[in-house]
Amino acid sequence: MSYVDSLIAQCRPLFVGLALACFASAAFAGIPAPPGTGPGSFPEARGSYTGTLSEQDVSCTAPSVDSSESVPFTVVIDTQSNNSFYGTATAADEPGNPATFLGLIDMAGAVTGSWSDANASGGFTGTLSGNTLSLNIVGTDVGYPTAPGSCLILDSATVSRSGAINPAVTAGITVTTPATTLASVRGTTTILNQRFGAIRNSDFAGLGVNPIANGFMVQTGAAAGDGFAYPFGFWGSFSRTESDNDFVSTAFDSSRYNFLVGGDFSPREGLVMGLALGYETQDVDTFFNAGKQDMDGYTVVPYVAASVGDHSSLDFAFGYSDINTKQFRVTGGTLISSSVDSERYFVNGNLTHTRAYGLWNVSGQLGALWAKDVQKAFAESNGTVNTARSFKVGQWRIGGEAAYTWGVFEPYARATFQYDFTSTKITFAPGVASPKFDQTDVLAGFGVRYFADNGISGSLEYNTVLGRENYSEDTLQFLIRAEF
Repeated sequence: MSYVDSLIAQCRPLFVGLALACFASAAFAGIPAPPGTGPGSFPEARGSYTGTLSEQDVSCTAPSVDSSESVPFTVVIDTQSNNSFYGTATAADEPGNPATFLGLIDMAGAVTGSWSDANASGGFTGTLSGNTLSLNIVGTDVGYPTAPGSCLILDSATVSRSGAINPAVTAGITVTTPATTLASVRGTTTILNQRFGAIRNSDFAGLGVNPIANGFMVQTGAAAGDGFAYPFGFWGSFSRTESDNDFVSTAFDSSRYNFLVGGDFSPREGLVMGLALGYETQDVDTFFNAGKQDMDGYTVVPYVAASVGDHSSLDFAFGYSDINTKQFRVTGGTLISSSVDSERYFVNGNLTHTRAYGLWNVSGQLGALWAKDVQKAFAESNGTVNTARSFKVGQWRIGGEAAYTWGVFEPYARATFQYDFTSTKITFAPGVASPKFDQTDVLAGFGVRYFADNGISGSLEYNTVLGRENYSEDTLQFLIRAEF
């Protein structure tokens, strides 16, 4: 075999691989990307739009027919391929005569095209900004109101996508709020649950001293509130939550930091009352619209816990948060920014039953959480107006915890099944992939509590959300308390 033949034989696999790669590239290069995806993409135009059509018929063959009026108007765009789209439009004064139209949209949202119905035809120009479609329509009507004869059509319309969301060209907060609201409220209430857990399980028997605690000493079998050596106490906490959504239409990554301080006291046996104040900050990368959100919020939470018999307790927390979100998105290469003010209300309650088995504390818990986030209307930098809206979430919860007394420490593990009995669902525009709206998950966690005989206590806990499709959430939180 010559040197050339040998070289060809050794390089044959490389040539075959290059040939296959070239073939694959040629075969797939012509497949267009879905509209509204990828860098420099065309805006997603599909959807059902409603609004008002301002009609003008001028220069009619019979001048007396010239007219001007405003009527309800519906536009349905159901087909789009890259920058071209197809749909129908219906005016309320001619419900049986829908117009069909073909259009083009550029990366900046400018639209052009042609239309026709049974009596008329013409063209249109306009813009798509967020969920608002503005059109200038011209044409010739040869069949209305009587034939023969004609009128020149000079119409205009402003229609909106009926609240449906197209994430690629929609302000991020309209997509992320259900998840961020639940994560925020869950973060605050689990910190309070750390506090209630310390109240329920306080015991210093491992130190060889008498139990002294500002709370429920169920391990010793004493009624809640017995022996309040330190009736007043103050505490502080810090938590960090990382959450991730990997569904194409709602994809985001979030980092949330929550600082909470509080104080509580026992006005009588079996009752603890307190007040917590909090500050949270959250950074969210919204991949669905190439954007970002920066949230800052302040929270106030009154809370109360009371014993029910020797082994059970009830706790309630009522919260209010004032939140500001600065955000931007990128559409057609243009950065569009906005600032949103919102208010959040929430309530959380639990019934807990605890039993001691030697050095073990085992508890079961039944609870509920409800929250509502109310966003004020806001305008984006490109003029898109977003109306005020609200989001709700409510959960039933049932779970349990096992804790073991080990000297001054109490390691524990817990798991809670959570079911959404109510949740505001996002409506997506036609053609946009819609995620599965899970209604259940499991909040699982473990941690350790610390009790000293000088009135200092604390806890460190990690928890994670399991069972939500395309969504994950992990939290690490720390709490320390001093009693006086």
